[in-house]
Amino acid sequence: MTAGVSSAREMDTVDVAIVGGGVPSLVLATQLARQTPDLRVVVIERSDASARNPQGVLVHPATHVVLERCGMRLPEDAMSGRVEWLEEYRHGRRVGRFDVRHRAVDRDAVYTPYNIGLATLADAALPVFDELVNGHIRYGTTVADAERHAGMWTLMTVGADGARRRMRASLLVAAEGRDSPLRSTSGIGVVRHLFPGHVDVLAVSTRRPGPPAISMVVGDRAATTVVDNGVGPNTLLFDMQPDGREPNPAEVRLRPQVIDRVRAAGLEVAQDTTPLFSTSLRSSTVRCDCWYRDGLLLLGDAAHAMHNLGGQGFNIAVQNAAALAPAISNLLRTGSPTEIREFEEYRIPYVTALQDNQDQFFDALAEGRVSDESWLRPLHEALTLGQSGLSRYIEPVGGLIKNA
Repeated sequence: MTAGVSSAREMDTVDVAIVGGGVPSLVLATQLARQTPDLRVVVIERSDASARNPQGVLVHPATHVVLERCGMRLPEDAMSGRVEWLEEYRHGRRVGRFDVRHRAVDRDAVYTPYNIGLATLADAALPVFDELVNGHIRYGTTVADAERHAGMWTLMTVGADGARRRMRASLLVAAEGRDSPLRSTSGIGVVRHLFPGHVDVLAVSTRRPGPPAISMVVGDRAATTVVDNGVGPNTLLFDMQPDGREPNPAEVRLRPQVIDRVRAAGLEVAQDTTPLFSTSLRSSTVRCDCWYRDGLLLLGDAAHAMHNLGGQGFNIAVQNAAALAPAISNLLRTGSPTEIREFEEYRIPYVTALQDNQDQFFDALAEGRVSDESWLRPLHEALTLGQSGLSRYIEPVGGLIKNA
C-alpha cells in the first residue's frame, strides 16, 4: 500500500479512478498525482501484484523520452533490443529502407527504437508511482458495475477475496483493453475492424548479420515480418495469413513459405528449426468517435486499438497519457473539457489515418491486390517524432530531431 494511505476505505472517494493497470495507466496516474498533489488517484487492476504481462513492445524514441521524464529508470541492458532500420520487401526484392535513429538537439545522444518486455517496463514504472502519497493501486480487483449520477461515478468493485466495495470518483478512465466494457456506459460510438485471418508468432534463435531491423516481406496473399532483437537477442517472426481462419496456437508451425520469405530479408532459417516459442492471434483496430464523454476518458486500446504488427498502440497510449494529464487536471479543477477536446481534434485524425493504413493494407493483402504504397512509410514517419506538433503537448519531445 502506498505510504500515507492507512486503509482501502480512505480511498473509497477519489478524484480519478483508472481501470486497468498497464504502463500507460501508470504514466497517467503518476503524472496526475505528481502535478496535482491534492488529487486522489487510484488504479484498479484485476491481476494480482505479482502478475506481469509476458508480451513485448517496440518503444519509439518520443515514448522513451516521456518514460524518462516520468522518472522511470530502466536497467542498462533493458534497451538491448534496439532497431535501427525499417525495411520492406516485395516478392523477394527490397523496395524501401528507412533509418529510425534520432539525434538529440542539444546534446550528442542518439535515440533508437527498442524492443522490450512489458514486464520490465512495469517494474520500472511501479516504484515511481508507489512513492506518491496521493496514489494507490488496488490489485486483484474488478469493476462489476459503474453508474454516473450528479457528476460522480459510483463503482461496485470486487476484490480477490470476493468482497464487494463501492467507490466514488469524479473521473473514470477506461484503460482495460480493446474489449472495454466501460465504453458502453457513456454512449461513445465504436467501430471495430478485424484482421482478415490470423497471425502466427514464432521466436527463433537464428540472427541476421548487419544492423538490427524490422523487415516486412510481402508475398502473394500473405506476408512475414522479421523483427531483430524481438525477444532479447532472439528473432521474432510474424506470419500474417489473411485467409479468414481463426487463430489456433496448437497448429502453429514454421511454414516453408515463411522460410522462403525471411531468406529474402537475409535470415537463414533451416527447414527443421524448432521455434523457441509460438502463439497465434487475431488483432483488430478500434475507432471511437471521441475519447472523453460525461466523465469517462478512454485510454490505450479502449480508445484506439491498433493491429499488433504496427508498433503503434503502446506508444500512442503512453504519449496520450502524458499529453492529457494537464488537461485532466484542468477538467477536474474547472469542469471544462475544452483542453481534452482540443487534444482530440489534434490527435484522433492522426490515429485514424494510421489505422486506415493498417486496415487497407491487410484487406488488400487478403484480396491479392496490394498496392505500390509502402506499408512501412507511415510507421517510419510515426517513429521519427510521433505526430507533428506533439511537442506542444509533451515539451521534452521537442528535444529530438530526425536523423537525416
